[in-house]
Amino acid sequence: MNEPKRFPAVSDAMGAISLMATVNHSNLTVTSWNMFASAIVSEVNAALGQKERPAINVVYDLAVPQWDTPQGHRLELSGIGSGRMMLDGNVSYALQNSLQPKIVNVGEVRRELVETYYSEGGRSSGAPGGTEERIDKIVSLLSSWNHTIRDGSLELTESLRKAGITPTKKGMRRISVQERVPLGITAVALGNPINKAIMDLRRGQYGLFSEGRAFAPEIPMSSLLKSIANALQELENYGYPFYESPLPGSFKGSGYLKGIDRNGVRQKTEFVDGEFRYADLGNTVAIKKADVYDAMKDGRLLPTMPTLDLAIITGPEIPHLCGSSMIRYAPEYLDPQARWLGLGEGASERFLVSTRGQAAFGTRFGETTIFSAISGYIVHGSERVDEALSGDTYIEAAVNNPQGALFASRR
Repeated sequence: MNEPKRFPAVSDAMGAISLMATVNHSNLTVTSWNMFASAIVSEVNAALGQKERPAINVVYDLAVPQWDTPQGHRLELSGIGSGRMMLDGNVSYALQNSLQPKIVNVGEVRRELVETYYSEGGRSSGAPGGTEERIDKIVSLLSSWNHTIRDGSLELTESLRKAGITPTKKGMRRISVQERVPLGITAVALGNPINKAIMDLRRGQYGLFSEGRAFAPEIPMSSLLKSIANALQELENYGYPFYESPLPGSFKGSGYLKGIDRNGVRQKTEFVDGEFRYADLGNTVAIKKADVYDAMKDGRLLPTMPTLDLAIITGPEIPHLCGSSMIRYAPEYLDPQARWLGLGEGASERFLVSTRGQAAFGTRFGETTIFSAISGYIVHGSERVDEALSGDTYIEAAVNNPQGALFASRR
């Protein structure tokens, strides 16, 4: 794993990383597979030791919530599929603005949880003691969300106004100027306390189980946009501009980048005459390729999956911890990318580390392969989840792959 990198400046742009995990998205609901992946990264770092380059647990907050499973803009309180809508489902987590997040009626939530899990006939009425206490902790967590959202909305609105921008129901409008400012640049460049509130809510759900288990902290992908843009720019300096990389098969339609319109919605881009162009509520935005890296850093343009993985996997040659779905789709573009970069054959086998085994973790509770941290905590308590994660079983699911030597030999 210490072999010289083909593009050292690209690797340096991404930082000293031994393994990057992007299994998790910023869903309001932390799921069983989120806990599984975060526990693995924690164990990897313990195995690597403090002197080694770290494994990092990156949460993909550039995704569109309604496309996620479970839907990321809904908080699942009573099992998957019955979520309470709290965000705009069409806008990436990192770009939610101050008019979108919903305050939760905690009294109503408590009544729902008691009826579902604690009252006579509830599905958890036979669960171990402490069910009502666990419900109270969930209610406390949502009360914290309410406070963070109120404060964060005020903070974001004030930041926007200082920048000469005012939020409206139809998007972000620059005061006294005809030009409207894309939501991406306001949310990413100015900082987004709404995204922080989402991360705090996720952190709180992990905290329900923290007494018996260490979970690797989640790092938002949006916080790495500067590094990602720098890595792609360094790759172009080596003679490999990302907009000339292969886009095979089903990924041709996705393109290299998504443009962010004034409402924060992702739009398809076209690369024409040295410009990336996309539609913005009846207008066309054109960004020259010389300016594309700055546009990524401030959120006007976001990389599609092939472009993102060129920056964080094949370009810097960073092993990647991923879920079973990525193992299926990513080789279609990773292998052609590697050949284009002169890295040889079999890149997906060299760089992708699967978390296969999370299904077994979920079904240990007699549940489906996916359940929410909230329902799992109320029904089973933290001890049973810790028991399911204890021992070497789930670690073996990660080390039993071509990159296993990365940390298996150090255990």
